[in-house]
Amino acid sequence: PVAEAWLPGGIALRVLALAAGVPAVTALCFGVAPAGAGLRRNLHAALTVGERATAGRYEGEMRRILVVVQFTGSMVLLVGAGLLLRAAAPRQDAAGPGFDPSDTLTLRLDVPAAGAYADPARRAELYLEVLERLAAVPGVRAAGVASPDAWLGMGPAQPVTAYCGICYDGSIATPIIKRDARHLSVGPGWFSALKVPLLAGREFTAADRAGAEPVAVVSRQGWYRLFMGTPAVGKRLRFGDVYYRVVGIVDDVAATGPGSLEAPRPAVYFSALQHPPRVLDVAVRTAGDPAAHGAAVAAAIAGVEPRAALSGRMAMAERLERHRAPLRWFAWVMAVVAGAALLLGGGGLYGVMAFAVARRTREIGVRVALGARRGDVIRMVVGQALRLVALSVFAGSLGAVSLGVELRRFFPGLLPVNPWVHLGVALLLTAIALAATIIPARRAASVDPMTALQAA
Repeated sequence: PVAEAWLPGGIALRVLALAAGVPAVTALCFGVAPAGAGLRRNLHAALTVGERATAGRYEGEMRRILVVVQFTGSMVLLVGAGLLLRAAAPRQDAAGPGFDPSDTLTLRLDVPAAGAYADPARRAELYLEVLERLAAVPGVRAAGVASPDAWLGMGPAQPVTAYCGICYDGSIATPIIKRDARHLSVGPGWFSALKVPLLAGREFTAADRAGAEPVAVVSRQGWYRLFMGTPAVGKRLRFGDVYYRVVGIVDDVAATGPGSLEAPRPAVYFSALQHPPRVLDVAVRTAGDPAAHGAAVAAAIAGVEPRAALSGRMAMAERLERHRAPLRWFAWVMAVVAGAALLLGGGGLYGVMAFAVARRTREIGVRVALGARRGDVIRMVVGQALRLVALSVFAGSLGAVSLGVELRRFFPGLLPVNPWVHLGVALLLTAIALAATIIPARRAASVDPMTALQAA
């Protein structure tokens, strides 16, 4: 079989330079910063800030900023990993991807762009000949052709006008409904080959070719959105300047790819014999292992047109796994990085709060001597940590939304905002902040006023 890479290989020099340069610059900056502070001419502030006093304003602000930056970065990474993992999870609905991928061989057929196949009618004839030849291959139960990635329901979305008679769009009765819908070209036998359930009417046949009445098949969502659930078979819809007769309704295919949490988009299928694409996918359902029939299927197609380029020959189940693999891989990488950042953030918060309490021993002693209760001291210390976390959650949420929008460019169908993922990460950060603060808070509440006042 023709192997397809899951991810592009090779080393990007700019990415390698960035990965090596950022840690080096960070280490240099944080190493030089203390030396720069030691060169200050005004040493009065440094001499007056010690164990008998609280941290200086600059010192305290820098610690708080670093904690907020750590937790903000952790939230962005964790939300991004959560969105990817959620999208990579198998769909829980009964329909799944909308078809049966078992015992199905797929490959891509690319016919020459020049010559006789520049004529759409000649391409349609070729596709019919290919289907007839495939049907004669031993072990082949069904075969179909369609525009690229039709098995994902992925295609350009453009306005479609449906003439539904009397439909209710909300509470408004209207004879015409206009919606955006994905449009794909599908040949005879495609829905049977993939076992996409036929809900009403029929699928395309060899008679649905150029010169015959233009026909279309709509998906379940297309039926709901364009015809509002009223009987659609026999009614018309308009795409561009052409009117089509609806001849069938099929179940939804995952419109934006397997694992997507987004509802399937409305889809309108046109006959590939009336709209023949130059590049198309071939699906062949076999009796038994699809790989065992790969050579015979390729030979049958080559026997019809030797100049046609064949690629991507593999089982549909394997193709689905390859489709999901980059999503899962990126999700786990981001989860590991986010977990490391979270550990660093939690440790940083603990270190900041423990050091801040140690520097404020005298101040806390004075507060206790003046009547502050144990609960007041704990609330003061914990409240400071929670304020830092609240600021981090706010900034991290904004960054996570931006990251989700960017991830959607590479993984169509991924939801850029998932309230449960955002809420779960925010609660996790809060729990870590409380865990990292409870020890310094208890230590602060147990300060002996006399010991604190006598501390040098």
